[in-house]
Amino acid sequence: MSKTGRAEAHLIAGKSPRHIGRALLLMLLAFLLTISSALAIGYYSLQSNINQTDVSDLLGGDETAPPIDQNEGRPLNILVLGSDTREGQDIGGDVDGMRADTTMLFHISEDRKRIDVVSIPRDLLVEIPTCTVRTGEDLDETFETSGSSQAMFNAAFSYGGQSGDVPSAAACSMKTVENMTGIKLDGYVVLNFSS
Repeated sequence: MSKTGRAEAHLIAGKSPRHIGRALLLMLLAFLLTISSALAIGYYSLQSNINQTDVSDLLGGDETAPPIDQNEGRPLNILVLGSDTREGQDIGGDVDGMRADTTMLFHISEDRKRIDVVSIPRDLLVEIPTCTVRTGEDLDETFETSGSSQAMFNAAFSYGGQSGDVPSAAACSMKTVENMTGIKLDGYVVLNFSS
């Protein structure tokens, strides 16, 4: 067979299965690398948006409760607040103060197999107790707010947030919930629109 005959026979046969297998393997590896990189970046981005703060000094009362990460074997009550603050975002229209548009009380059972959620209406008329608010340049000073006998529930977040300190705002909402329900809260989460 001549050289041109062999070359034509090779072209007719096409690529060997070994070459196709390598190409598919490279495409699969590229896909897996892209997906794992995107997941890692997303996880890092979410974790960097989480701030932990101890508000036990703002709540007063029972200081004997163990830290939330040591609560295995007992039920947990967590207050989740949705704040409408858009600090640092250019959205047009200025809104002064802090507000909690959505509030939910999560009860996690002792065996961790059940979660009950109760939504607290923001316009519910409640008694807001006096709240301790952090202030000062390093948030090392405090002052007491005046309570209110008949105010909408979401005003508690605003009362506590007078100095712009989100943990103070959350602590005031926690005190209000504890005052109206008699349920001891173990922690809180504040979700907002900030990136």
